[in-house]
Amino acid sequence: MIDMNVALDGRDFVRFYVNMNCLLKLMIREHKDNPGKFEGKPILAESSFEGEDLRLRIECKRRGINPFVVSMDRPWPSRVFLGRLTAEGKPRIFLYGLKIFFEQLKFEGALDAFSDNLEAALDYSLGVRRPCIQ
Repeated sequence: MIDMNVALDGRDFVRFYVNMNCLLKLMIREHKDNPGKFEGKPILAESSFEGEDLRLRIECKRRGINPFVVSMDRPWPSRVFLGRLTAEGKPRIFLYGLKIFFEQLKFEGALDAFSDNLEAALDYSLGVRRPCIQ
């Protein structure tokens, strides 16, 4: 059980929040650019990550409030709701869900590798971004 009362490492969490927000926005932008990519499937957009000890998918589901869901297959199965797609087509992050995902990665010892790889992928896709924390 993850204790949400434990203080999060502020710098790591801010970096994680900013990068996850960029990823969700990128997923939705790619959906808008290629609207037929997932036609007939239960998802609007998807991103996946696979490492030596970690495999997960981040999906924007095509139902109800269009939730963003992280499905982790390895090291153990779990699902976390990260947020939803607003009526204006923008991601809205649920902070509690993001904290749970952050703590899961931290508990598994995968937070640093995941954050570094995510940041490198975003820099590659979006161009080098100015760091949010000095």
